[in-house]
Amino acid sequence: MTSYTVAMPLLDEARREIQATGCISLKTASAIICSKTSIEELYALAAQPKRVDAFYPVKLPNPKFPPISVTGTWCQAGCKYCGGYFLRHMHPAKSPERLWEVCTKLAERGAKGFLISGGYTREGKVPILRFLPVIKRLREELDLSFNIHTGVLSYQEAKQIAKARVDVASVDLIASNTAIKELTNLSITYGDYEKTLENLEKAGVPYAPHICIGLYYGRLKGEVNALRILSRRSFQTLVLLALVTSRRIPMKEASPPPVDKVAKVMLAARLMFPDKRLVLGCMRPGGQYRKAVDQAAVKLGVDGIVQPAVKWSYSVIEACCALEPQE
Repeated sequence: MTSYTVAMPLLDEARREIQATGCISLKTASAIICSKTSIEELYALAAQPKRVDAFYPVKLPNPKFPPISVTGTWCQAGCKYCGGYFLRHMHPAKSPERLWEVCTKLAERGAKGFLISGGYTREGKVPILRFLPVIKRLREELDLSFNIHTGVLSYQEAKQIAKARVDVASVDLIASNTAIKELTNLSITYGDYEKTLENLEKAGVPYAPHICIGLYYGRLKGEVNALRILSRRSFQTLVLLALVTSRRIPMKEASPPPVDKVAKVMLAARLMFPDKRLVLGCMRPGGQYRKAVDQAAVKLGVDGIVQPAVKWSYSVIEACCALEPQE
């Protein structure tokens, strides 16, 4: 990719495109992401900062939107950036009967909805289908909301999800075959993720693609391709994440992506999709890094941040960020 060192031609081209079409092209988005222009100069392209939704899905003592794993800690993917570690923080419910018990018990404590997730099979699927009748019943009888983490889906599987009337499906979009091959044990390509988005769309399921910035050892690989894929789709919300490193995951030697790279991807996404909800999700490093990323996010005009680390004018929502906020 070309590195751009001069700010003004890039800024001028972006402004021309925005004036003509209301958004920037993929070419200009790629130029922004790859440029050496400081993020402070690029802030000039962003709209005026606005009120932002602040999401607190697991606010203690009684979380309103807790996560549940339908596989417990089991996962065949063996991803270097997770290694099953993040599944340990979810309520296990490995059978439909257990899912009913867990959801009803947590609902009695105040839960209004759930993130239903779990480990991957080698084919990149979260084995969610046998839980769909229970999810549908919970929606109808207890008026609960559901965000389901699906993994790769066929059209027939997407239609089953549509029948369950889930609120939204969350799909990780890893748009680099090199990253998939080196970081996971999955026997899939980024084309399978692309097809999954198409299948959900055809089935009428609202979906929120998730892009983890710097997933490839803290370096950018596939982020521009992910934006290309999304430019052809009709999603409702785009959730951006940043690689979280830990001593407890296989890829513990990696560093998070530079803050300015995260900010440039956020800006490119904001300007490419001005009419879509853009959210900074829960998976991002903490400390001063988090504050810097969150500060950039509000300046760049994101619509929501999960558990923000900076002061701002927020509308507090105790729900999952992938769900469309209720008026």
